[in-house]
This record gives sequence, structure tokens and C-alpha cells, in this order.
Amino acid sequence: VISAIVQELKKCRSKEIVVGDNSGSIHFDPLKIAKITGILDASDGCYNNIAREIVEVKVESKFIEGLFISKIVKKADYVINVPKFKTHKLTTITGAIKNMFGIIPGGKKAQLHTLNRYCRLER
Repeated sequence: VISAIVQELKKCRSKEIVVGDNSGSIHFDPLKIAKITGILDASDGCYNNIAREIVEVKVESKFIEGLFISKIVKKADYVINVPKFKTHKLTTITGAIKNMFGIIPGGKKAQLHTLNRYCRLER
């Protein structure tokens, strides 16, 4: 799927194509994970670790004042969000669960899970 999307975008002469992934683990090298999962090959030279550069954005929320997200994603004109099957400690398999949560860099995701109000989903 990733390879087909990249090829179609190249046919459209897209100015810049970035295939981003953020496995969420701070214990493993993202490039190594991209190789193992096949994303590196499928991206046809367009892979980039989207968690490398981050920027803070303010949000209107009762839970938090701001989030750190991928600078690459924030700068993008368009984002094509493609779910992938992968494992998750709490849900076993993710599918599209929390897919856009991936724009939040590794350790910052874990911080959100520790927010008491976030965990209870207060209104």
C-alpha cells in the first residue's frame, strides 16, 4: 500500500514526499525498525523519521495546553494517513487505533498517558 501511494504521488510530480513513521519506542532505532517492517523499502527513498524534529502547538483543551508534534507533519501541505497492522502493549494489535497519535514523538506520547484527566476522559 505504501509503495503504491508513493508511486502515484511521484506520477503527480509531488514537490516533496515524506513517508513517516514513529514506532513509539525510545528503545529501538527508528531506521532499523523501518528496515525490519519493510517501510524503508516501500517508501522508495522517501522515508523520514518524523519524530526527529518536534514543535510545540497550542490546543484548545481542558486536558492540556499544548502538544509536541512532528515538525515535518506540521509543515506538510497534505497528510495521507494510512493505518498499518502493528503490535501494541495494551491492545495487542493496533490497526487504525490511535493512528494520528503517531505524530507525537516517542516519549511525549507516554507523558499523555500519565495525565490523570486524560486517562479518565473528563468532560
